[in-house]
Amino acid sequence: MSWYFSTLYRLELIERTQQYSPTVYLPVDAKIKKNFQKTLHFLSILDVYKQLCSYSTPKQVIVEDKPTGPKGGIEPDLFCIFKGSPFWIKIQRNQYSEQKMQAKITPYEEFFFSDDWKSLH
Repeated sequence: MSWYFSTLYRLELIERTQQYSPTVYLPVDAKIKKNFQKTLHFLSILDVYKQLCSYSTPKQVIVEDKPTGPKGGIEPDLFCIFKGSPFWIKIQRNQYSEQKMQAKITPYEEFFFSDDWKSLH
């Protein structure tokens, strides 16, 4: 498979960054910067998706869903329908204190108990 990516790179159809191992390939017109800080975060989202696929292919996958609108609401990293059930998945690569983690969880609990999620399709 690496010959395929090498060929695409040589033809200047994709870019690559060797900052990570293995090498990360990006479309030439990618909106993400090659040395973007969130690259490892997006790779973690991909890893979760791949793990889900090892059991069943998720449906209606949305990366960085913002169901309550831009900023200020809940911001899951991944939404999908998995085995018939909807899931919002938040991926944390850092360790947080219990207090900070609870502050991240609270908006999701409040959204759930508000029943506002029932109006989403």
